[in-house]
Amino acid sequence: MNGILKTLECSICLELLKNPVSTGCGHFFCRFCISEVLHSNYRTRCPLRKKSFTRRGIQEAHQRKFVILAVKKLAEACGNMQIYNFFPKTIHK
Repeated sequence: MNGILKTLECSICLELLKNPVSTGCGHFFCRFCISEVLHSNYRTRCPLRKKSFTRRGIQEAHQRKFVILAVKKLAEACGNMQIYNFFPKTIHK
């Protein structure tokens, strides 16, 4: 389960992905975090691979959002509060 949670973590803020987006090179970040990286530049490098990308190359990561919700439901069903606490209150619905 920890491996799954790690893939749902933003590599910039190291928290659960919020409004997940992906870069052209396939890395996932919070929309806010990657927008801050791009704040003053039209083109910049991926924080992980250093491959160049632009704002237009950022895509919504709908599947990642669904995985976050599924893992949350699994944690609730299993009663694993340690995993459940990984999720911020804003996702609890």
